[in-house]
Amino acid sequence: MKQIGIVMVRAIFWLSLSLYLGGLIVLGAIAAPALFRTLQDVHATAPQFTAMTVENETGGAARQLGGEIFGNILRRFAHVEAACVALLGVTTGLMGYASIPRGWLRVGAALAVLLGICYFYDLTVTNAIWQTRDQWRVAAMQGQTQVAVERHAEFTKLHHRSEQLANLKVFLLLGLLVTGVIAESRVSRLEEPQPR
Repeated sequence: MKQIGIVMVRAIFWLSLSLYLGGLIVLGAIAAPALFRTLQDVHATAPQFTAMTVENETGGAARQLGGEIFGNILRRFAHVEAACVALLGVTTGLMGYASIPRGWLRVGAALAVLLGICYFYDLTVTNAIWQTRDQWRVAAMQGQTQVAVERHAEFTKLHHRSEQLANLKVFLLLGLLVTGVIAESRVSRLEEPQPR
């Protein structure tokens, strides 16, 4: 019965890691570029975004609309992200408790860093992005050009930081993947029947 439990824990670990890493890659490398490109190609716009466009900004209102849509997609993915991080933490702990090789200690350390980044990202940067975007929108709609330009500059800085954090999470997850594969190969060798 203990063996079945360990197999289930491993399966949940690998499923969570795959969903999290795959989701980040699909959103960043496929969904975002396709969404922004399509909206620019069809010259999509919405009245409230026209006022928010900044001089010399590529894409203008279509880019603003794409940002709104993709921002909401990321908000929904944050729930998946939180669930995956929690499951990764629990399963890593259980595998360490079950005396699976020390490779899982490295997995746990990588996970701790990942949890810290997710915490910082979710609580600080994402909230600041939405707050700054709202301030930028209000200033633009009220014709407060200087405030709108300042809020846009702050939004751009926060957005860049958010992209850097997302890239870092991908690299950490890839490290977690490699460490997990190494640990699993050691487990497989330990589980192989020994010649008598």
